[in-house]
Amino acid sequence: MHGKRSDGTGTLNTSGQFVLDRSRMNPKIRFVIEILVLWVLFCLPINLLTIFLSSVAPSYDHEEADQKSAQANEQTYHQIQNASILV
Repeated sequence: MHGKRSDGTGTLNTSGQFVLDRSRMNPKIRFVIEILVLWVLFCLPINLLTIFLSSVAPSYDHEEADQKSAQANEQTYHQIQNASILV
């Protein structure tokens, strides 16, 4: 079962499986395939992880944070006022 395929891009191995010969492939097609493989290996997992983490993480409420900050500032101001009265 050894033989060339009609388009010349690969051969059949001893078990009859087609083996792609990248050196005989069209350089443009090879480039596109390599870019797709790199994207699947690197960018896709990062994007999926980002989407997953953003859906799991609690959303940040700016108004609530501003209110807490204002309350903390007010408490600090009153503590300083009370401390200066005691001195």
